[in-house]
Amino acid sequence: MPLWREVYLDGLKVHVPWLWMGYVSHYDRECDFVAIPDDGMEICFGDGGHLQLIPVHFLHWPGNFSVFDPKAKALFSGDVGGALVPPDDRDGFVVKDFERHIQFMRGSHQRWKGSPAARDDWVRRISALAPEIIVPQRGLAFTGENAGRFLDWFETLEIGTVILGGMPSTLAMQPVPSAEPISAETPAPAPEKEKEKKKPAVSPVFGAGKPLARALKEQG
Repeated sequence: MPLWREVYLDGLKVHVPWLWMGYVSHYDRECDFVAIPDDGMEICFGDGGHLQLIPVHFLHWPGNFSVFDPKAKALFSGDVGGALVPPDDRDGFVVKDFERHIQFMRGSHQRWKGSPAARDDWVRRISALAPEIIVPQRGLAFTGENAGRFLDWFETLEIGTVILGGMPSTLAMQPVPSAEPISAETPAPAPEKEKEKKKPAVSPVFGAGKPLARALKEQG
């Protein structure tokens, strides 16, 4: 945040859920923070532009918001819709085969999304906005029909099963085979050689540990 203020000197406002104000403000006492209430709010900017901050509490942390751009019909959904996609399955930036993509997001959604009531409320709010693109913080974006398909899939997904006393079947831990005892005749494994310490990589653009504004000036 201090680096942002070096670039954007005047009028910068940082919107933070009120729940986290005490934590985030610790990092920059000079920043102009705006507390987001639990019910969300609108951020107005420029000539009639605005963004809607929509509550998505407990999916997965208790102070979360999605950001909706009504002009672009784009939803930035945060953790919801995120997926860990293997490199071989990344063909661009959007989901092309929804059914295949489910395997990359089911486990995390069942594990981290603990409140069916919160999920139902969020899906109801977002469905009313009819987003044409849903962009999670990781994974691939949902566009066109896949945006609606994701909402339908998430609405019917079984979540919160951990607090009911059982793990989702997709996350069930396989029994770990017991290790065989080491006998006196079994040679002990050779100690690993100490790895050579490498210096941290230096950014070819900004250098290491250099304030962003100064680095930009030096780059011309």
